Amino acid sequence: NDLASTISRAQERISNKTSDPQAADFDEAKLLFAQGIACARSGDLETGAVQISSAYLLDGRSIKFVPKMADYIGASEMNYVLDGKLLTDMLENESNTSFSCDILHIMLASFLGSTPGHGQKLIAVAMVRIDKLVTYIQKHREIEDPSKHILGGCLTRKALLYQKSSLQMALGDFMNAMRSLTNALKIDEFYTQARESRACIWGSRHLKSDKTVHAEWKRVINENHVDNRGNEVAYAFLIITILSDSSLGTVGDARAWYGKMVAAIVRKDEIYGRRRQDELPSAVLSAQSKLNDYHGDVNIWDSIAGIERITIRE
Repeated sequence: NDLASTISRAQERISNKTSDPQAADFDEAKLLFAQGIACARSGDLETGAVQISSAYLLDGRSIKFVPKMADYIGASEMNYVLDGKLLTDMLENESNTSFSCDILHIMLASFLGSTPGHGQKLIAVAMVRIDKLVTYIQKHREIEDPSKHILGGCLTRKALLYQKSSLQMALGDFMNAMRSLTNALKIDEFYTQARESRACIWGSRHLKSDKTVHAEWKRVINENHVDNRGNEVAYAFLIITILSDSSLGTVGDARAWYGKMVAAIVRKDEIYGRRRQDELPSAVLSAQSKLNDYHGDVNIWDSIAGIERITIRE
């Protein structure tokens, strides 16, 4: 059932449901990933590595990785999944001297960095490669030129710093993760996904004041498309900061943001697929819990169902 769901999502055109540019990127990344897997399994490991690496940089959520392929998976189904053996084969391919080898190491650390025993070593190797790439690109800025089509035009310093921050967070090194994201924003102040990730660190680790966190999430909302899949978390943090600092708004304001959060959850599920309650972001659940303290029990699923009933009637 999980494999069938993976194949269904891989074949679905998300961009048919929304004009959000990130949805178009997601569709392109899924296509690149499928093409790369097909190439790699046919024996062209180098081309496969380039396409899979490009997909990962464009939208890492397009990658379906399993450490070991199940015995019952058929040949056609294998073109939608990257397993540990194929990833290792691409890494050990001596003819692959492109940047994709570095990205594959980053992917490996991302997927297996939590593995006891050698996970931290994988992360350390990946971060060394990131630092070398960032330094190299700093001296050869033409690599970032989209017209050069190097890894689909996705190999940039800001993207690499974003990947580095994710690995640092996996190690629990939130201060340096925050610095990596800040450096990415120095390169491009409108690199909103880095701003989102940094704001999550600020808010969840209490590293900045509620006022600063609140302002940062308001900027994120202003920069995001209305259907951006991160909006639900942005609204959640606005609720949390208002309820923590009354100078940022009233309980009524928090309730208004709650309505927008629920609408964002419903819209995300319409576009990307329905989730269970335990799959919702922790910030969303925290916002609901804190609002409960002010006006009784708020059942987020009742709110979602209410919006869905209105949508159906309309």
